[in-house]
Amino acid sequence: VNRNLDEQRIALERSESQWRAYIENASDFLFGLDDLSRFKWVNRAVCEKLDYLSSELVGRSVLEILAPETRDVASDQLRRIMAGQSIDQMEFEARTRDGQSVFFDLRARAQVEDGVVTSTCHIWRGITSRVQSYAELRLLELRAHQIQKLESLGVLAGGIAHDFNNLLMTILGNIDLAMQDVPPGHPAQEYLRH
Repeated sequence: VNRNLDEQRIALERSESQWRAYIENASDFLFGLDDLSRFKWVNRAVCEKLDYLSSELVGRSVLEILAPETRDVASDQLRRIMAGQSIDQMEFEARTRDGQSVFFDLRARAQVEDGVVTSTCHIWRGITSRVQSYAELRLLELRAHQIQKLESLGVLAGGIAHDFNNLLMTILGNIDLAMQDVPPGHPAQEYLRH
């Protein structure tokens, strides 16, 4: 019986070691929070992306690394998770040690022990490049729209210039005809020439 228990314990330790290696080496950002939203553990990807050591994050509130404008929404979502709800997809902005913005797509689940939520498990997938690409696309669309407005303004100005030229040609033509009708030396000749 003892030998069987020892074999099971060794198998369990091996399995646990494998899973820790998978989590630690995952490219997604994996971490667990306690019931006060403090980091219980983080994987290497979290540390590398945010430029923190694991020891600097463990025990610290996750809200501290989020962008200030996303903290209220994040607090609400953390309360939902602690109430046993799951989050299947939500975007958040975090800040690295030096203050750079990093964008994540979040998935989270509550960890329940004896019917009580004791912690949460989170998976963040980095979407910074996608967010930046979208921002660049919006900027290009805005520039294209401004160019279209300028082109329209150019067409309008060209139309106005053409209309003005037509009016001017009519006026000059009428002046020419008037000069032919007014006898030479008449005082009106001087006004028609200038």
